Amino acid sequence: MKEFKKAIVLVLALGLLWSMSYSQSRVTGALEGTAVDDTGSALPGVEIKLSSPDMIGGSRSRVTDAEGKFRFVGLQPGTYSVEASLQGFTPQRSEGVRLFVGQTLIIDFVLQIGTLQEAITVTGRAPTIDV
Repeated sequence: MKEFKKAIVLVLALGLLWSMSYSQSRVTGALEGTAVDDTGSALPGVEIKLSSPDMIGGSRSRVTDAEGKFRFVGLQPGTYSVEASLQGFTPQRSEGVRLFVGQTLIIDFVLQIGTLQEAITVTGRAPTIDV
């Protein structure tokens, strides 16, 4: 009977140690998603910028792959802003994104074709002609 009690105590102690190490290893989270156009087609090459006042370095950037997917790992819990931008499309932004320990958030972006907003300013003088 004493051997049985020792075995039970040993199993419980090992279980407790394992659960403590597992819980300490999961102190970060992840954020992933997809960028598509308004027809649902994947958009490769979209710049995804992740920022937070609490981030070391202020922000991180990724570029979507051929399937329009992106992923940020090893993120500290906190509040983030995520922006997706690609030339020719209207940028999209998600503010106040809350990430918790061990969580993987999924944020998908649908980018609309942008309008051309370009201005050309010409400054000059008419040539002077002596008659």
